[in-house]
Amino acid sequence: MLVSTQKIWRPLTLEEAWEVIESLDQEEYCFVAGGTWLRTQWESNLRPYAPNLISLENIEQISEIREDFSSGQHEIIIGSGVTLTNCLKSDLLKRYVHTLIEAIKKIAALSIRNQATIGGNVMTAAGDSITSLLVEKAELIWFKAGFFELETLEGWLDHTKTNDKRILAGIKIKTEEKRKDSFSFFTKVGRREAFTASILTIAGKGTVTEDGVYQDVVLAAAGGKKPGRLKNTENRLCNTKHSNGLLQWVHKEVQAEFQATSDPFSTASYKRMVAANSIVSEFYQLHQEVQKGGGSLVVES
Repeated sequence: MLVSTQKIWRPLTLEEAWEVIESLDQEEYCFVAGGTWLRTQWESNLRPYAPNLISLENIEQISEIREDFSSGQHEIIIGSGVTLTNCLKSDLLKRYVHTLIEAIKKIAALSIRNQATIGGNVMTAAGDSITSLLVEKAELIWFKAGFFELETLEGWLDHTKTNDKRILAGIKIKTEEKRKDSFSFFTKVGRREAFTASILTIAGKGTVTEDGVYQDVVLAAAGGKKPGRLKNTENRLCNTKHSNGLLQWVHKEVQAEFQATSDPFSTASYKRMVAANSIVSEFYQLHQEVQKGGGSLVVES
């Protein structure tokens, strides 16, 4: 394919990047940071080259992970330009956002993670990090016309646009110290360990009491038109004691609620069955750990 890009812009600040897009029509530009996903789209003729590429890789404002406190709430801000490799190196993320760390570990190969950014993974609306961010109830930080605005990741996924005239500046996650009774898990089912879309991803977190009552459960799954929460299943699990009957109900509800879609490699019904099996397996393993009275309840998949 012949490259039709006429110009590459390299702004040093968000303000400079905004000036560039203000001078162009929405169809005339495309943001790029690591460019790993875009490259596959271009090479497969799934996306045309834009006349103007706006590189965000030199903007320091979006290239760091930091902690903040807002109204007494501890928060982590992940700049959209932070590479996946640097996310894995972050002590803050390792301490507070285990599901995201587990998700990023399973994205492509090291060479890709060295280039790919967390912002780019989110902006695909299908990246493997998204389910982990959904269970963390993450918010997106957008830059527009000199101002920052917040939007929940879940809300953005409900109305994603191919060319949103805003700049994704970062991701905000509200955190708390890990409790002994808290649990989290992330599962990825894929065709092979390579830079290809996964068949499905599942993430979950919550707490469980010593007598096996689940609380504050949040679940998310991807493998359909868009990643999303499994709120019916969450509501049924919350404040309910573990039992075989509960797991049977969860298995049925996940299959009913998960809006999977078929692709050339797997059918929607297969994805629903695998999602249900995976989630039930996670809670079964969790129950075994609770019965043992062990320390960490983190389930690694």
